[in-house]
Amino acid sequence: MALTVLSLALFEVGDYSCTARAPLAYSADCKHVAVLTWGLQGALGSDIATVKVRHRYSPFAKTVYSGSGWSDSPDLHDTNPQVRWIDNKHLLIRYSVWTGYDQRCLPQAFGVEVICDHLPSQFVPSAQP
Repeated sequence: MALTVLSLALFEVGDYSCTARAPLAYSADCKHVAVLTWGLQGALGSDIATVKVRHRYSPFAKTVYSGSGWSDSPDLHDTNPQVRWIDNKHLLIRYSVWTGYDQRCLPQAFGVEVICDHLPSQFVPSAQP
C-alpha cells in the first residue's frame, strides 16, 4: 500500500515539474477564474495547453479548452491559446489550428459562455515567381 502511494506521489511530482501556468485571469467582477496551463508532450512534440474555468474560491474547475499550444512569455497575450475575459460572463479563447492534434473548446462552464476563435495562420505561403 505504501509503495503504491509513493509511486503515485512521484508520478504527480514528475508531472507537475513539466507543467507551466500563466497568471490567473479573473473575470471583471472577480467571481470566476480562467487558468491556462501547459504540459510537455515530449522532446520533439509541442506543448499541450489546457484552459480551465472555476469559481474564484472553488477548487473544482472544468476544462474548456484542450489541445496543442505554446508560450514564450508569461504574458497571456503572447501565448497560444490566448485567453481574455470580454466581461463577467464571456471568456474568449483564441488558438491556432494544428493539423494532427485533437483540439477541443467547450461552449460554457459554470455560467460562463466560452467563445472559441481560431487565430490566423502563422505560416504564409511564399509567392511563386
